[in-house]
Amino acid sequence: MGSPAIIAVDRDGVVTSWNAGMGALLGYTTEEMIGSSMESIIPDEYRDAHWNAFRRAMAEGRSALHDTQVDFPARHRNGDEVAVSGHFALLAGGGSGLGAVLVVPG
Repeated sequence: MGSPAIIAVDRDGVVTSWNAGMGALLGYTTEEMIGSSMESIIPDEYRDAHWNAFRRAMAEGRSALHDTQVDFPARHRNGDEVAVSGHFALLAGGGSGLGAVLVVPG
């Protein structure tokens, strides 16, 4: 089994952590992604639904997906859609969301 792929984002959806495993999965380097919006990895047809759910989770500090296995499409750097399955965790405190982490097993 390889190394896990890990992404962490802040409450605005800006990537704060992106490891080599995530780079291997989606084609972006750590340098390209840190400080960038996660929007580049969300397929166009899912963006509105994704951002609506993400903003709601950040505002409420909770998500039905917290601490669950999630399966979703992501966009590879080359434009291909990639099926991703990983463990999602919402980072929350003080009644609101602080960010989120996704860990995809290696």
